[in-house]
Amino acid sequence: MAVLNGEVPDCVPVIPQTFMFAIENAGMKMADVVRNPARMADALIHSMDQFGYDACVIDFDVVTLAEACGAKVVFRENDPAVLDESDLLVKDWGTVASLRVPDPWNDGGCPYGWRPPASSPSAWVTALSSWAGLTRDPSH
Repeated sequence: MAVLNGEVPDCVPVIPQTFMFAIENAGMKMADVVRNPARMADALIHSMDQFGYDACVIDFDVVTLAEACGAKVVFRENDPAVLDESDLLVKDWGTVASLRVPDPWNDGGCPYGWRPPASSPSAWVTALSSWAGLTRDPSH
């Protein structure tokens, strides 16, 4: 919390990006968490508690936003989702200008996992905590 409060921490914070490890470590599969943010939070918290991370990166799908723009996505049992390369939405640079802006409340996988919170750090913490159902003491 020292860093979030603008203070110098007593040690270097450890914040690994371990989503695939966390899923496996919690005995889950990618398919268990890809449309279930609460399950993903459970996996991340399990690893944080087991290994003592200071925080974690909440990231498990790099194609959700592409799907919200209209791209076709292939969801896999044990691996992260990927774009369907047989039917790409963006075939050349000229196509980019025609992309629609996604609505994070309704388009693609956004309603399942990503919601844009307010811009302040405390609003992000509140939004992520309620999104994941967290009740853990943030000073831990």
